[in-house]
Parts: sequence; structure tokens; C-alpha cells
Amino acid sequence: MRILKGSEVIAADRRTIKSGVSGRTLMKRAASGLAEFIDSLDAKRVVFVTGPGNNGADGIVASGLIDKKTEVEIFCVFPAEKVNSNFLWAQSRSGRGVVFMPSSAALKESLRKADCIVDCIFGTGFHGLPLGRAASAIKEINSAKRAVVSCDVPSGLDSDTGQASLAVSADFTVTFGFPKMGLFTGRGAEISGSVRCVDIGLSAPSKKTAVYMTAARDITSKIPVRNSRSHKYTSGHVLVFGGAMKGAARLAALGALRGGAGLVTIAGGGVKDFPEAIVLNEDADIAEYIKRKKVRAIVFGPGFGRANPARAAGILDALSKTAVAKVIDADGIFFAKKYGYLGKLKNCLMTPHTGEAKLLTRGSLIAPRSWDTVKKLSSAVMAVVVLKGHRTVISDGKSVTINPTGNPVLALGGTGDLLSGASAALIAGGMGVFDAARCAVYAEGLAGDLFMKKNASSGALVRDIAGLLPRALQIMKEERMA
Repeated sequence: MRILKGSEVIAADRRTIKSGVSGRTLMKRAASGLAEFIDSLDAKRVVFVTGPGNNGADGIVASGLIDKKTEVEIFCVFPAEKVNSNFLWAQSRSGRGVVFMPSSAALKESLRKADCIVDCIFGTGFHGLPLGRAASAIKEINSAKRAVVSCDVPSGLDSDTGQASLAVSADFTVTFGFPKMGLFTGRGAEISGSVRCVDIGLSAPSKKTAVYMTAARDITSKIPVRNSRSHKYTSGHVLVFGGAMKGAARLAALGALRGGAGLVTIAGGGVKDFPEAIVLNEDADIAEYIKRKKVRAIVFGPGFGRANPARAAGILDALSKTAVAKVIDADGIFFAKKYGYLGKLKNCLMTPHTGEAKLLTRGSLIAPRSWDTVKKLSSAVMAVVVLKGHRTVISDGKSVTINPTGNPVLALGGTGDLLSGASAALIAGGMGVFDAARCAVYAEGLAGDLFMKKNASSGALVRDIAGLLPRALQIMKEERMA
């Protein structure tokens, strides 16, 4: 889905209404997606904090669509005489009561008891600094330490620029029509949390250059599916090179298995006690094995270490002579540069984090300039590049896509190894390298989101995330708002 400035989405909204689609029809579509996401949290008690306009109206319509077993309270932090006609329509449609201008004590007490807070005070058209009771409510939301879902954008955020002096810090943002630039730049990248976009039927303006946000519906039809005729080789064989840090190779192999590979081999590295994988000796004939065992994707780099440069050079030489897709990460990137293999590895995906990317480029790695940097880097090394981070950037040298899923749960060692394996599994299952990269990054982020919904924003083990990958991929296939 194309990322637009908030002002461009407002213009698209107006064009759609002018074409004959009513604004309230668009509002119902937006509210339906928001309600579906709220239901995915399984919250027993949800508190909506609204403004007097269309953003508040979106939330109120959604409040009438969520699971009837959910306890709901709605607070509007503006006087009743300030609300617009859409707000009044939404209230009548939802059948919910609204408390206007609650006292600070009453709002704090309600927020403290909530399982989930839905922020719908200000929307896409907001610019400037929140004032008065709205400002106080934003502070109270942030102090409540509860799961927060922002409606369209976090209240107080400039959706064009990503600037915010005082704004809601959301765990999730459910945005409407198109993803807004401000959700991915400046403070917006920090406070928007994991982003979902509800397609409400708007048409994007034509632009010569564009940056996209990965959406499950963009790749769902390409995710490998097993059937009654499937077997281990048709499901895809992934080869992982082990190295000094044995755990990293195991995690990459685990990512490949949880990502859907039918067979995984670990070559070298002394890995033991992993019955789900074949383990090869370090001196095995790799080229012959790849051909004989129908290897469809290769992972090189996770945990390899730098103490065995001769072996690294031999592996890269073998990889340069095969068209089998390869995922190069960590020390694999270091050795590919050291021995001159950048741009010489066909059908290749490179997955550096910011520190590793500095070995490859002098360009800015801070959004939005990082988006152009990754695109240029992808062209230079003739590989799909995944710049890992909170807002992971993916490019094939032609287009750029930003990943919206994920949260601080994933800020732990080993998630990059897991991603390498999952990416390889999807490639081995038949996906193209660029699509597999987008899919694996989205799925791992979604797995992190699923963990956080049931647990907390820290304390996960990498194998917890791995265990949620199949569910994440299934949700993506079904295009559910989760």
C-alpha cells in the first residue's frame, strides 16, 4: 500500500466522496476494520477517549461493532455542544452512551481499569499542539500503562511530517485509506507502534516515485500452501551454514522450519541435538549436496564468526557458482565485502542491521532518507536488501517498502537469525526473493505482536516468536486484521 502524506489522504477522501460514495459509508468501513482489530486483543474492558469530530465518530461507530461481551465506556474530552453532525450520527448508530468532559479523576480511574484504551481524539487533519482538556487526556492515556490503539493516527501527531510535541504513545495504530507518512518518520515512527491499514476504497494520486507499506493482502496469494501431494522436497529444502556460534545456526534452521520448509540441513558448526535438521560435516562437498538434495535456498552468515576466513571464502566461491537463492546476513555480509563478492551472488537477499549496513554504504540510515539509501544499496549490490530495525526497510532496487508490524518484543538477540531462516523457507517454498523478504519480515513482526497481546512487551524467547510464525502466516493468508 502506498504511503502518502496525511493531506494527500484527506484529498483522496474528498475525491471519493465527490464521486458519489458517502462520507458515512467510508466511516463505516473504517470503523469495521478498527472494531475487528480491537476484538483481536480479546480485551474484556475497552475505554474510548474521543474528540468532537470525525475521528471520534470513527471510534464511536467501532464501539458499536465490537464483541457484545466487551464492556465499553466512551469519554469525549470536549463539550457536547462542540461535536459535529457525524459524531451525533455515530452515537445514534452505535447505541452507546457518551460521557462529555469527564473530570480528570473519573477519566484516570476508568483508564486504570481498562484492558485497552482506544485513542480517537484527533485524526489525520491535526497540526499543532494539543491544548486544554485534550492535552490532559493525552497525558492521562500515556500514564495509564495500558494497551493503546490509536484511531487513524496517534492524537497529537502531524500525519504529514511525523512531528509531535505532545502525542499519544500507541502500541498499535489502525489507520484508514492509506498509511500516512507521519507514522513512519520523526517521532511518528516511535509513537505509532505496530501499524495496520484498513482499505476503505480510496484511490491514490499518481506519483512518479513512491514508497509502500507492506500489507498482508499484497503477498497473501504468494505464500506457499501445502496440499495432499506435498512432500519434504516440494515444501522446500533450506541449507544453513553453521559456524562459531552454534545457537545462531539452530535459530536460522528453526526459522526455516517454522516458516514452512520441508527439509533443513545445517552444514558444519558442530550443531548437535537438533533432530529436525540434517547435520553435515564441515568438509562435505557443498556443490554436490545442493544439486543432489535439491536445495532451494541457502543461509550464510548467522553466527558464522570471523575466525575461519578460509572456510568463508570457500563457501562464497561455491555460492557464486549456483543460481540457488541465498540469504546473506551478519558475518556473511562482512566476508562478502572482504572477498569482493558483493554484486556477484545471483538471486540474493542481504539482511543487515544498521551496524552491518554501515559496512556497505555511507548513505543515511535514518528515515526517510534511509529509504533512498536502501534502494541505491540494493542496486549497487544487485540483491534485495532488508535494513532491519523498528521500521524495517526492504528494496529490490526498484521499489521500497516499509514494514509496519512488530514491537519491542523483538529487540533481542536471535530474531535476525530467525528472520534469515524464515525468509529462506519462503523462497524455498516458491516465493520470489523480494516477496519472501517482505512476507518474512511482516510475519515475524506479527508474531511479535501476537506475543505482546497475550504477554508483555519484553521477556520473549526467540523460540516463542518462532512458535508463533505459523499462526502469523495463517492470519496473513486469511487477511485478518490482527
